[in-house]
Amino acid sequence: MEATEGTGRQATLFPKKPKPPQPIDTDVWIPVAELPDTDGIVPDAQFIENVRQVGIFSAIVLRKTKLGYEIVDGRRRLETARRLGLETIRCDIYPMSARTSAIMTLVANFQRSSNPPSELQAMERLLKRKGVTAQLIADQLGIPIQTVEKRLKLKALVPGLRAGFDAYKIAVTVAEAAARLEVPRQEDLVRLFEEKGKLTLADVNAQLEVRKKEAADMLPADMFKQEKPEIVKVEREHVEKAAEAMAYAADALKSSQDHVALVGELEALARAFRVLAAE
Repeated sequence: MEATEGTGRQATLFPKKPKPPQPIDTDVWIPVAELPDTDGIVPDAQFIENVRQVGIFSAIVLRKTKLGYEIVDGRRRLETARRLGLETIRCDIYPMSARTSAIMTLVANFQRSSNPPSELQAMERLLKRKGVTAQLIADQLGIPIQTVEKRLKLKALVPGLRAGFDAYKIAVTVAEAAARLEVPRQEDLVRLFEEKGKLTLADVNAQLEVRKKEAADMLPADMFKQEKPEIVKVEREHVEKAAEAMAYAADALKSSQDHVALVGELEALARAFRVLAAE
């Protein structure tokens, strides 16, 4: 874990003397209409039917702010209550800080089914604090570092795709694939998303094919001229184009944050080709 910059103290998500937030009120029934929007979350049909049959067992958790209430835990339950026409819902209200709210959101999500948009937003909120890193979040909240890093890669989404993901209109698997693309390819997906109102893995894979074709087009078909079986003649302009293609491939791999070793090899080859072209 990293030390807090400038202080030499170890960074932490928690205060030195933790004081678990004490609720202002528990088991308070609040009109559904008075509570915040659920940011586009869509409960599945089975969950809605379960609530219709047996009701909502656990209270949703609210944070008391100067501007009203903020939902800490229970967006799916609240949205289900709205869809079933329930007038009130049971709530526990806490006077917690934004930091504690983010921590509780992450802990609650990872104790049950995952909620990727909510998790990403909570992680981003925590990372704004000085000295907080992805590893710190993983260590202190008991979340696998791979899961934290996987969520944070979604920060690479362009605004149009991020808005769709945050509104639960783009599935996490689709968002993860799109986040690996360069900005121009993602912008193409934004336009497609706006036209269709949805985005699929097939749409993202189509953009991947476009990227591969662009990289291939950078290399001329006659790059290598075979004069003898054991001799290959390389034209200077072909070397320059090969260098451009390899640099492009290295940048593409960098953006996906995968295959680190291959990125280094491609960059080294690109440099070597440029030296040859200059001779």
